[in-house]
Amino acid sequence: YKYGYATNKGKILKDAMFNSVNRLTDIDDSKNIYFVATMNGKSGLYKNNKIVIKNEFDDIIYDISSKLLLVQNGNGEGVYNLDGKCIVPIDYEIIIIGGDYINASKGEKKLVFDLNGKEVNTDNFSHTKVSDKYSIIIDNDNNYNIVDNSNNKLLKDNFVYIEYFKEDLFIATK
Repeated sequence: YKYGYATNKGKILKDAMFNSVNRLTDIDDSKNIYFVATMNGKSGLYKNNKIVIKNEFDDIIYDISSKLLLVQNGNGEGVYNLDGKCIVPIDYEIIIIGGDYINASKGEKKLVFDLNGKEVNTDNFSHTKVSDKYSIIIDNDNNYNIVDNSNNKLLKDNFVYIEYFKEDLFIATK
């Protein structure tokens, strides 16, 4: 079988030439249709009928929280944005997105980037803004804490889990 993409009004955006087509429905953009299409074993990203990322990757996965694309080619992983710009090069064995951080590792080398691809000097694995005043962080030892907008830790103890509830309230597990 070959697959293409058409609008609900029958307008053909892409002819039936792909092995698979998966629409990214979690993107909040009512004017555009994004989909990952695979052709001859290689995946690419399309916006409406335009190619955003050429079909040259083994896999492309959309991360809802960061609104970024994790791409894989051979044994390498990288990160692209929805405009097709490379945020983190495909030089890493493992990439994990933790809130506002992109964690990339290759062998013993571990780097942390912000969502724009700028390297961040931090001991934290994850940083997630949960309100106007607070963020929840997870350090490299998997300990949770709450920080203010200046990244000052607000708790002295280590917690195994923290979740934002409302206003100045959190659910925490020790």
